[in-house]
Amino acid sequence: MPQLTAKEVLAHPEFGKVPWKGNPTKEGFVDVANGRGGPISISYEVHGTGPNKLVVCESVQLLISSSLRRLHV
Repeated sequence: MPQLTAKEVLAHPEFGKVPWKGNPTKEGFVDVANGRGGPISISYEVHGTGPNKLVVCESVQLLISSSLRRLHV
């Protein structure tokens, strides 16, 4: 899947429904990489609602606020 440009992210139909400064509507942990060196437990947050999804993957070293600055370019 190709990476979205900032313009495409801002135009995404679900972008306006995400409460960026709000609390997640759902959060938890999930085990991944079972049988491939795992399991590794990673955390996730769901913000907003709607049938379309927008996924932002973060590195351990980055804060979500730094991603939001990139998305609002």
